[in-house]
Amino acid sequence: MKTGRLIVIDSTNTRSVAALVVNGRIEDLLVDHPDPTIPVPGAVFRAQVDRHLAGLGGFILNLGQGQHGFLKSRVKLQPGHRLAVQVKTIPVHGKAAVVATRIRIRAKYVVLEWGRRGIEFSERLTEDRTDLARLRDIAASIPDLDLSSTSVSFRARCQEADPATVADELARESCEFNRILENATRGNPGIRARAPAARERAMTEWMIPAPERIIDERGSFDTLGIWDMISRVLVPAVSFPKSPGAGERNGAGASMVIEPTQALIAVDVNTGDIFSRSPGLDANLLAIGELPRQLRLRGLGGQVVIDLAPMAKRHRKRVEETIASTFSDDPVKTTPVGWTPLGHFELHRKRERFPLDALAIEELMKDTCA
Repeated sequence: MKTGRLIVIDSTNTRSVAALVVNGRIEDLLVDHPDPTIPVPGAVFRAQVDRHLAGLGGFILNLGQGQHGFLKSRVKLQPGHRLAVQVKTIPVHGKAAVVATRIRIRAKYVVLEWGRRGIEFSERLTEDRTDLARLRDIAASIPDLDLSSTSVSFRARCQEADPATVADELARESCEFNRILENATRGNPGIRARAPAARERAMTEWMIPAPERIIDERGSFDTLGIWDMISRVLVPAVSFPKSPGAGERNGAGASMVIEPTQALIAVDVNTGDIFSRSPGLDANLLAIGELPRQLRLRGLGGQVVIDLAPMAKRHRKRVEETIASTFSDDPVKTTPVGWTPLGHFELHRKRERFPLDALAIEELMKDTCA
């Protein structure tokens, strides 16, 4: 595991967990939610309008099994009205899950979305007109695909895929899409399609670039030391021992502390023993470079407030550019908000994973090792 790209998948009787390891370092972690009744992002429900929240510009929906969702909508909906919705964020602290009427299925080669129409292509595909024509023909050949109410987006990985493989996946996903939407507005509230498990998401999202190995075995996390990697990551303080100008005798250089609260995620950046010309800027750039990975592995989302190390105001532009660049490659949508009057920087990160802590990992580790 010292070099290369490795996907490791472990499981219990009811849950799966997947880790992406690159050159011996864990880069991403996907874990199934411990409560199967909780609405998680990607799940599709037949919902019933419960009540209108005029002050919030939306509606509380009954999702069945005691679960509720919040739909932001300007369209006036009457109580009792039924509709199909998809969960967009994890519910936290007793709040309702955020849902939307646009339903999307994300597969390896294609993305289907109900509520839009037409054919779209990844930017990486638009250079080759022959590829685009071939993919248009594939979409036109699928009898279950209704492009008047559903859009299909071809992902970049179609470029290297066998056309027959892409066509098979599109046909299969179109059939599943129709099954989900069939009678979606009739009947009692309840789930129509479960969210992809960690194993499915890993095999969909982590295949480019192609991994050197895929290990899908019970107990693999324990055998390969993945649990130890995760345990080292989930501590609040993150150190950067190779920080610029760090003194040999003073130990570690810059560091940051990540502390989730009920209202927000606080990130405190410290310069440590950096003795460069701009220690605050150097510490902040190190922290920003590592922050997306730390938030991914911890499953954190929502409002993120970064208390940056002291630096000159002329350096703010560089920090802003680094934040935008670093988070643009992150799979979890993160929006830079800007500076507060006190000099903190705010981010808004989509809540699409449930937060992990040492206790949750310990329980999962016991289950997979049992």
